[in-house]
Amino acid sequence: MTDLFDCADTWKYKTLSRKTEDISNCFITLIGGITPALLQESLSQTSVGGGLISRIIFVVGHGPKQRSAIQYLTEEEADIHDKLKNDLQAIANMKGVFKMSKDFLRAYIKWYEQEYDYNSVQNEKFAGYNNRKPLHINKLCMLLSASESNDLIITDKHFFTALAFICSAFASIIS
Repeated sequence: MTDLFDCADTWKYKTLSRKTEDISNCFITLIGGITPALLQESLSQTSVGGGLISRIIFVVGHGPKQRSAIQYLTEEEADIHDKLKNDLQAIANMKGVFKMSKDFLRAYIKWYEQEYDYNSVQNEKFAGYNNRKPLHINKLCMLLSASESNDLIITDKHFFTALAFICSAFASIIS
């Protein structure tokens, strides 16, 4: 998983029962949902700083928004479901290189050079995560761009949305 997160130029996997699988040049971004209690119970203090854990964006839940005895989709939710399936298929078919707009570059460079260290957790245990924060943000920017259009252009809007998401997700873990 860590090799795929880091986008290995060449990555092949072979088993006795299957042919060789080639998924080279593949970016994997993991967004995992978990409750704060389960996160604390499941992870040791030493596992947070590096390896696979620092490559996961944890989204922490603080209980259900609402309770519902019977789960069903409304007509509106069913319509959204169908549109989402179509959008995900279109995203899966996208090819090419993402381009960074000038406004994205201005915002990203300013953040990286002036605010990156300030926005990081000042704790040695989170060094691996802090070091990967720019990469998490860039991957989220690509996802946001792909979710809005097929032009493969990353804008400052994508950057600020990704930064807010990362800051919010990380704040909920350490609080």
